[in-house]
Amino acid sequence: MTKTLTNFSAAILCGGRSRRMGFDKSLLRLSNGQLLVAALAEELERAFGQVSLITNSVQKFEGLKELKPFELIEDLHPGAGPAGAIRAALLALKGKFLFVMAGDMIVIDWNLIKKMAHLAIEQKADMVAPRCGQFYEPLYAFYGPAACEPLRLTLCRGGGAPMEISNSINFKSLDLEESDLRDGGFVNLNTPEQLKAAGDLTLKIYGLP
Repeated sequence: MTKTLTNFSAAILCGGRSRRMGFDKSLLRLSNGQLLVAALAEELERAFGQVSLITNSVQKFEGLKELKPFELIEDLHPGAGPAGAIRAALLALKGKFLFVMAGDMIVIDWNLIKKMAHLAIEQKADMVAPRCGQFYEPLYAFYGPAACEPLRLTLCRGGGAPMEISNSINFKSLDLEESDLRDGGFVNLNTPEQLKAAGDLTLKIYGLP
């Protein structure tokens, strides 16, 4: 299959503290036994020119054969939140425009991803994130190289939320209705209760890359 987003790279964030879950979420496995972040990476690789995993510890993934095809990038700001991980990805993949996804999500909607990619190109945006009502999802979003310095400044001020940079760059939102969101939208598996509610853990894929 011809890749459709070869001008973009993808980065999966899998280095959070997982304090609410009680164990390292980046090692979550689907019901079929596959590592969740490996399943996400394999699906994203169908369209993107490159897929990388951003982690607070490269060592924890050593020996996992299913991750060998993918580049592991060490978070330069461990413990500083997703802004630090995104900046690490932008620095490592110099000049690349990135689709960033949290590693504890179980829904990939190619229709939304391609709409955001088109918006990024059409509007020459530095960041594109989906919005539903007043809620933005910066961990299912696109970031360009120009977002790197504003992320650094946010981190210097003690921030860690990617949306803090939206007023200092060319930010565009993909505005959605509730009906546009599949399987609850951009749900993260943050707690044991959410993991239990998910039932059989499978990766849900909508549309084609």
